[in-house]
Amino acid sequence: LSRVDVFEDLLCSDSKAFDPVLKQFLNSEIVNGNPITDYIEFVFHIFPLPYHHNAFYAAHLVPFVMNITQSVSDVFTYSEFMLANQDQFLAPAANLTEI
Repeated sequence: LSRVDVFEDLLCSDSKAFDPVLKQFLNSEIVNGNPITDYIEFVFHIFPLPYHHNAFYAAHLVPFVMNITQSVSDVFTYSEFMLANQDQFLAPAANLTEI
């Protein structure tokens, strides 16, 4: 079993662009009739970049969501929400105001 570590910033446009490509790969790749995840372990790390001020706060909610829901699926739902709504969280930081 191989391991791939994926680092994402929930407010990074490159992470947003990469996310659907990775999910499509994870959901569609079949090796010898088995899903790719039977051969490769994917470990996701939320890694807020220092110049995305609100990404720090978004990242700190990930363990909270996991603790409250006890569901990795809910963590991915939260991640998808943050990636889809980046503009709402980036604009105030760019304007030097808080949400």
